[in-house]
Amino acid sequence: MAIRTFTPPIYLNSIVRRIWHTDFQLPDDYCQSIRILANGAPGLIFQHSDGHSAVQGAGDSLLPISYIYGQGIAPCVNSIRDSAFVCGFEFYPAALKYLFGIDASLLTNSLVELEYLIGRRINDQLLNACDTKSVVNLLCTLLAQNLAGRKSNGFVEESVRLIMKETAAITSATLPSHFNISKRQFQRRFKEHIGVCPETYIRIIRFQKSIHWLQNQHYRKINDISYALGYADQSYFNREFKFFSGYTPTEFLKTMTTQQPFYQRSERSMVPIRILSY
Repeated sequence: MAIRTFTPPIYLNSIVRRIWHTDFQLPDDYCQSIRILANGAPGLIFQHSDGHSAVQGAGDSLLPISYIYGQGIAPCVNSIRDSAFVCGFEFYPAALKYLFGIDASLLTNSLVELEYLIGRRINDQLLNACDTKSVVNLLCTLLAQNLAGRKSNGFVEESVRLIMKETAAITSATLPSHFNISKRQFQRRFKEHIGVCPETYIRIIRFQKSIHWLQNQHYRKINDISYALGYADQSYFNREFKFFSGYTPTEFLKTMTTQQPFYQRSERSMVPIRILSY
């Protein structure tokens, strides 16, 4: 299994962070488990095996062929059976509000069929596309049509930038002062666009930054990470890391000794990780 990527078109640069696709070539009766982590953003998935869903979620229920997922907080495990094609669009944090005009918190820890959101049949077109590039172009066109005429919210985007830049020091109590609005109004609008409250989003970004440090070995001891990212102590860091990933930091390091095709390593900037295979 190899992860291949497409560069998002310029007209979707503000919405789509990354487009990827892969083919799972699995032996008969084999199940590939993938762990889904909190990564601070929603996205889109199109997947199938001979025109049928190949991904099982909780309780062995099959996921839709195409769906939009919202912010995830606690980790979960999905399973892929049979040989399957999967294409993913990783969005920026506020994309759901811009694309579909919905309150993003309605999809937190949840997903919805793409056809339900756009109000027309799209799966047949995707399944009949002649190749991967056609699938990607079809989805890009669809997103662009939904984006037309919608305006971004500068205060929300600036909030996200501040959290990314000052993760260790910033708090939800200090953020509203940057925009001269009340704390209550800030909390409401942030959650409506991002899907979670500012406190939870800061925790997710702090967790993702700790993964980046672990990946790129930017530490001498693991407790150096907890100190640098503003955790109260090592125990709290361990609890937070396990809450969002299902692993302790030490256990997570062991996963990096096996092949992880969904890793996108970058020493210069943080690339959020959503999927771990095991």
